Amino acid sequence: MNENEDLFLNIWRNNILREKILKFIDLFRINNFKSFKEINDLLSFEYREFIIELEYCGKKELSIGDIPSNVETLILTRNELSNVPVEILPSSIKKIVFPMNNNGSSFSTPFTKFNKCSKNLSNLQCVENVNLFIINQREEFILIPKSLTSISFCKKSLFNEMLTPGIFANKSIKYLNLGDNWDNGGKLLENGVFEYGLLELSIPGYSNALLPGVIPKSVTSLSIAQSAKNEIKEDSIPNSVTKLYLTPIDVERKKAPTVRCIGISSIKSKLSFSNEKKSLLPSSVKRLIIKPNMVAFNLPQTLLPMTLTDLTLHSYENEGLIIKKGMLPNCLKSLKVATDYKFIEYDSLPSGLKYLKYRVSIPDHTKYPNCDIVHGFFPQSLSHLCLNMSFTSVSAGLFSPNQRNSFSIDKRTCLETLEFGEDFNCNIFCEKIIPHGVTTLSFGFNYDQPIKPGVLPNTITNLKLGGRFNHRLLPGSIPDSVVNLQFGYYYNKSIEPGVLPNSLKSINLGNCFDQYLFVGSIPMGTEKLIISPCFNQPIDRVGIFPSSLTYLSFNVKDYHHPVYISVDYNNQYDDENNQINENLKSIIKNNNIDKLNLNENNIEEQQQQEQQYDQNDQYYEYNENYNENNEYYNENNENNENYNENNENYNENNENYEYYDNQDYQYYDEDNKDYQEYQEYEEYQEYQNKKEEICNIVFECIFPSSIKKLELSSVVKSLIEKNKY
Repeated sequence: MNENEDLFLNIWRNNILREKILKFIDLFRINNFKSFKEINDLLSFEYREFIIELEYCGKKELSIGDIPSNVETLILTRNELSNVPVEILPSSIKKIVFPMNNNGSSFSTPFTKFNKCSKNLSNLQCVENVNLFIINQREEFILIPKSLTSISFCKKSLFNEMLTPGIFANKSIKYLNLGDNWDNGGKLLENGVFEYGLLELSIPGYSNALLPGVIPKSVTSLSIAQSAKNEIKEDSIPNSVTKLYLTPIDVERKKAPTVRCIGISSIKSKLSFSNEKKSLLPSSVKRLIIKPNMVAFNLPQTLLPMTLTDLTLHSYENEGLIIKKGMLPNCLKSLKVATDYKFIEYDSLPSGLKYLKYRVSIPDHTKYPNCDIVHGFFPQSLSHLCLNMSFTSVSAGLFSPNQRNSFSIDKRTCLETLEFGEDFNCNIFCEKIIPHGVTTLSFGFNYDQPIKPGVLPNTITNLKLGGRFNHRLLPGSIPDSVVNLQFGYYYNKSIEPGVLPNSLKSINLGNCFDQYLFVGSIPMGTEKLIISPCFNQPIDRVGIFPSSLTYLSFNVKDYHHPVYISVDYNNQYDDENNQINENLKSIIKNNNIDKLNLNENNIEEQQQQEQQYDQNDQYYEYNENYNENNEYYNENNENNENYNENNENYNENNENYEYYDNQDYQYYDEDNKDYQEYQEYEEYQEYQNKKEEICNIVFECIFPSSIKKLELSSVVKSLIEKNKY
């Protein structure tokens, strides 16, 4: 163990320092992002110095000192603040996001001012109406902060100023997006505008010719368009580019010989490929993305290079495009398809396909009644299948009435992962159609069909239920092979003991679960349990949380039930359920787990009992003092009986008596004062010990000793805060 570790342990083992450290960590975590609508709320916020990401939605302009000194990200949402003075920005600022500006004004702050305000600024996201004409003055623009690495204009930005060589002379910019409407003021781009060192460049609105040398050889990702007048010359795309995103163009092999990923989108016209006799894409391309944005395109059978392994096709409102047999290269491993119509013909998928994501959203069920997903539709090589189809029954949309039970996946497939998308809500459990061998099964948000016992194969280890799934489970609904189970967002049905299999290691009860947990609801062997934030049921039985738990998340916002078991203090070591669990106590003390979600009402009840106990103690102490005084009085009476015998010494004894009596009262007052102080201290210590004892017994009875990590909300954290020890 090195010196730093020793120092850390010395600090961490100090209860006071540890509590302060954890308190600051919580404050940073809770206040990391804050949004304010009024400047006064921002100024009066108690924990403003802990804000890292600040969103300001107010109308009033910000002044120097308004932004906390630790803020790293500033998000401005009001149009009136598009020209916020940079002098108000603290030196901690790393990222600024300016508002979407639709009122005709523009952002026109010279970059030289940003250089003066912060040496840490690395990301500047500008907005719709931006006027940076002043940046073309070289003496101004070369003072761009050297720390600034990213400038991004939004897609609808109106920025269209001509850029001249030397603008980015400091070479600090790594990511540059000039927006969809930037066309260099209608002028030809010159060499030297973009400096070497730039990694990602997006100029999708540029419509003039792209000459060799304009794009630096450091660029790896390029987004660009091509029209009739902006032909891409040979060698215009440097060999460093591996990702190319284009609007509809013909890309010849020789113009982009090193590109591995091409993305094609169409926002202005139809996508067409004029040469259908040979592949126009470079042979180096491994990944092709075509997203024509609701615009039709044709896909020649010879377009795709034989080296292609990953293909994404989004074909909405494109009735004529159908993938036929032989169209896709045999080396294709991954295919993602989104369409409104019948898109893939039977037996047209490559035999080596491993991953398929198929989304079918059929707008006209009468025109396209059948997508022919029948036995043999999916290749046997498929290992990961995602299906998203927007129909609610087997007989509607996807299947014709006479093919009600025709949905089938070849049981000889290598399928391991099966996912149903957000729109899928078809009852597929009429038969055992999930192939044996599937290990991961996931249902989308809208899936809400009952799961009959025995319909799921016993090879499934990971199961995610749909977000709207809210049907009671029966024994056998969840296979004995499932290890990880995640309930949906709206699940709120009682879980009877024995329903969930003992094979489970991890359970997530979703967001809306609020049902009483019985002993056995959570099976023995479960190691990780995540309780719903809506949970509001009492934890009042030993064994509700199995002893195998090592991770418990109890982030309940409003918990109104005490987690408490009545304990006989006199017999607490005799009762098996009340034995002190040293492991759990050690975890609580050493790791300072102070987010146990226990209700403070049980402690208040105990405090009332302790107050009654203290009152009883005071009563007994008063009786003892009363008895002592009576004994003293009797002794005085005995002395008085000898009065006649000692009459000659009466005066002397009387004087002595008065003297000693006064002394006794004086000593008694002093002793009584000390005794009261000592009694108050003893009562305080006893009170603290009792609270610790109560707290420990609650933990021992409810939370198993194996728990190593507890994530519990701070709403009822007062129980522990009142029992710091």
